Amino acid sequence: MIKKLTKEKFVNIATNGINIDLYGKYVEDYIQNLIKFVEEVSKDYYVTDFDTEWCEISKRGLEIIRVCFEKNKVIFYLPKQKPDDLQHKSDISYVINVVYMHSNAWEAINNNDKINQPIDIWPV
Repeated sequence: MIKKLTKEKFVNIATNGINIDLYGKYVEDYIQNLIKFVEEVSKDYYVTDFDTEWCEISKRGLEIIRVCFEKNKVIFYLPKQKPDDLQHKSDISYVINVVYMHSNAWEAINNNDKINQPIDIWPV
C-alpha cells in the first residue's frame, strides 16, 4: 500500500514537485503513461491537452491543473483562472494525489518492483 500523504508531504509535493527517475525511458513515455493512468483511474477527470513534456487535466470542461516534466521532476501549475471554490480546490488535491500514486507505480514498474518511499503494511 502506498503510504498516505501527510499534509506536510502534500504541500511539499504541490509546491516543489515529485522527483522522477525515467529509468532510461523518454519523457514522452512517462507523459503517455500518466495520461492513460489518469483516464483509467477516474471517470470524471480527463486530459484535455498534452505535448511531449506536459499534460493538462480537466474535469467538466474546467482545467484543473497542468502537469509538467522538468529537470527530473513532475511540477504542477495551477490554471490561469485561480481556483475560488472548495470543489475546484478539492479537484486539484485529487489530481495531485493521483499523479503521486502514478509516480510510485512508475517507479515500481521500472525499478524491479521497488519504490523509494516507506510503505505501510496492511493490518491483519
